[in-house]
Amino acid sequence: MAKGGAPVQGVFSSAVSLSVTTIGAGVLAIPSLFEQSGIYFVFLVLIAVAALTVLSIDYLVLCVDHLNLKSYEDISRELLGRSFEEAIRWVLIVYSVGIAAGYVVVVGEIVTPLIPFLHSFVPFLSTETHVVFFLWFLLMMPLSCVPQINHLEHMSLVAISSTFLISGAIVYRYYYPFSPHEKRSTDYAYFPLSSKALVTLPVMFFSFDCQSLVFSLYTGLTEVTRSAMTKVTTLSVTITGSVYFIVGYFGYISNTPHITGNILKNYSPLSDNLMMTSELLYTSTVMIAYVLVLLPCRDAVFILMYGYSTTTHDQRHSSISYRQILIVSVVLSVLSFLLALKAKSIVFLIALLGSVCSSILCFLYPAAFRISLHVRGIKSCTPLELFAAWLMMLIGVVGGIVGTIVTFKHL
Repeated sequence: MAKGGAPVQGVFSSAVSLSVTTIGAGVLAIPSLFEQSGIYFVFLVLIAVAALTVLSIDYLVLCVDHLNLKSYEDISRELLGRSFEEAIRWVLIVYSVGIAAGYVVVVGEIVTPLIPFLHSFVPFLSTETHVVFFLWFLLMMPLSCVPQINHLEHMSLVAISSTFLISGAIVYRYYYPFSPHEKRSTDYAYFPLSSKALVTLPVMFFSFDCQSLVFSLYTGLTEVTRSAMTKVTTLSVTITGSVYFIVGYFGYISNTPHITGNILKNYSPLSDNLMMTSELLYTSTVMIAYVLVLLPCRDAVFILMYGYSTTTHDQRHSSISYRQILIVSVVLSVLSFLLALKAKSIVFLIALLGSVCSSILCFLYPAAFRISLHVRGIKSCTPLELFAAWLMMLIGVVGGIVGTIVTFKHL
């Protein structure tokens, strides 16, 4: 057992755990990147972001080893100051609400083809907004009000399985199309043809965003060493990147030139039983993920309000009442729903979150941590390592700014 009673894991099992928790709604947007950016360009950006992810996680591991701190907030307070601690907490809250809104958008895009079927049973369900509100009000919002996350943890295996099921179904439909005689275009794009291709960068930022999961995973390794964690990270991004490329590539060549965002919109679940089953299971996954995202976000709000949360309070603090939990949960859920109504598409929301939040969480802060460790003399680095840290910070800044501009301009 690891410290704190957590079960230990080897390199392979830890890498798989990190991959399955990283692969989420972002996988649905990857085929559209191939459509607008070209196969070679997407592949190069995927490799670059994967390499930067390995490096940024190594920076976080250095902080854990040399500071014995295990969260963005604590490390920020120690190395950068309290203002940066508060800033990263707000980024995490905005990011979580944004992801939750993205899940609401995905639910809407999945159920839209099913509206004629649902309307025949429930007349109220006549539009996408009505269906999404129905599911959100009766299922997603109430589940987000549960007091503790352990009520839902056993459902995460279902979420992981259905994500891989929908990915496998997309690949399967390339080799075995629902209409065997359908004509497919072979006019594939290999290089970007416009500035819209730059959207690939923030979408990849978002899709590889897993740094906040590293702290608990690292301390739960069988061998808690920097080299072991590097092996875990390298294997994990290889698995994640392979899934993204395979789903993106086969989703693209199966449906080009008609991909407009969420790849699931290119399939007909009412007539295709495989996609119907996969999409319904994936809808349940998205609703579970919605809840799992909002619960830690709620705790972050409590820490801002009281200095402690439902998971960190002790005898020195009064317990947070269920009434307070209910109020904060409902407010966060309503905010995510309203944001989802304003979002143009899941690709727009993913690109925006990747530009505004993932660039900060994945690259700016880890790079700043590494530079600060060097400047303070806690862990010196070579000139090449220092250059790499500054380069990561530059990529985070430029990627965030350019990604935001391109997202609003083209999506």
